[in-house]
Amino acid sequence: MQYSLGWKGDFNAVIIAAEMDVYHKQMRDLLTYREGYANLRGDALWRSKLERGGAGRSYGIGFFLRKERGLWQGFLGYSWSRTTRQFDNINRGEEYIFEYDRPHSFSMDIHRTINDRWEINALWVYQSGLPYTPAIGRTSIPYIEEQEVYYDYEALIYGVRNSERMRPYHRLDAAVHYRTKTRKGREATWTFSVYNLYNRQNPYFYYYNTRPGLSFGYFGSEAREGPMKLYQFSYFPVIPSVSYMVEF
Repeated sequence: MQYSLGWKGDFNAVIIAAEMDVYHKQMRDLLTYREGYANLRGDALWRSKLERGGAGRSYGIGFFLRKERGLWQGFLGYSWSRTTRQFDNINRGEEYIFEYDRPHSFSMDIHRTINDRWEINALWVYQSGLPYTPAIGRTSIPYIEEQEVYYDYEALIYGVRNSERMRPYHRLDAAVHYRTKTRKGREATWTFSVYNLYNRQNPYFYYYNTRPGLSFGYFGSEAREGPMKLYQFSYFPVIPSVSYMVEF
């Protein structure tokens, strides 16, 4: 069940447009992984990895402001939201934050027309970090081989589900556009752009290890010696690009 309410308006001789939206959504009969599982691979009885009968809530408010005319154009957008889940056998049956919950989301775009040929624009994006479940300890796991019990494997002991957040996500993209014509008189545009201009190392996921890197060893081995620490894995550093577009 979902309820939403929206408003749109124009100002300053229709140069500036504004929007506002409010919503609330109730969900039921949801699925998620059971405690201890992260995917459905490697098990023909994949249904045993799923927790059923969950409930969820999602609600929030968003604002959007856009300037559509003149040498300077662009938009501002902001939203606040909250998404939760509740399963009888997860988090002691208490409601918890959903994995993709981002309370704050802000974006700003600025577009400047210099002349008939040149344009520049910049986009800045900010979002709250995604939630994750912190580890609060580590323990050895026994296994039997040739009637001997070994403790060479380990497992992490986790705290409250999704009770911590990653670092916030933000980046700046910039581009320069140059309009020209082909020899046959068709309109064409060169675009020189840079993604993530200031090379923000945004977290893609967090992992625990005794040293940086995704290589893991046995409990007590060299790869596992030392205290366990939290590390960040990131994608997409600063990326320049050039494109050419011809209109037909």
